[in-house]
Amino acid sequence: MTHEPPEDQSASNGHQDAPTNSSSNPGPGKKRRRRKKSPFPGNSTAAATSTRHQSRVLALQTLYELDVTDHTVEELSDRVRDNEDVLPIVRDYAGTLVGGVSRHAETIDGYIGEAASDFPIAQIAVIDRNVLRIAVYELMNQRKTVPVRVAINEAIDIAKDFGGENSGKFVHGVLGTISKRLETPETP
Repeated sequence: MTHEPPEDQSASNGHQDAPTNSSSNPGPGKKRRRRKKSPFPGNSTAAATSTRHQSRVLALQTLYELDVTDHTVEELSDRVRDNEDVLPIVRDYAGTLVGGVSRHAETIDGYIGEAASDFPIAQIAVIDRNVLRIAVYELMNQRKTVPVRVAINEAIDIAKDFGGENSGKFVHGVLGTISKRLETPETP
């Protein structure tokens, strides 16, 4: 007999916790559930989530808002920078991502447009478009501190968490194409 938490406990925090089981093998016909980690402050699981992941999620939220409202990059950047509920290291890297994506938007969108030529940039879902923008910025400008595989895998995970049913696959395909193109050393 497996032990499952009472329904009100799993619903209270918005996460489905895996049943507690003394054995590491969940048993025949049962899948192990991976507990999702929240990148938001005030949640006990936030400490287990990497600060870079939290920064990427915060940057995604900021870029999403930039896309769907008439707020300026400066307004949104100021709000992120002044948010004391977020760790300074998270705010700093999120600011780097938002600023970098904004400064290099034309180049980044050009890479995305070439890699996803069947989908005009404006028609790509807002979440997918901004996940791609963040990852392409990291592939272009953060290679010394962010390995290619990490940038791509993080983008896929964030797309799966926040995007549509096929977002992870779409992001993976586009970034695979872009990363191959960026591997070719540019001449000075």
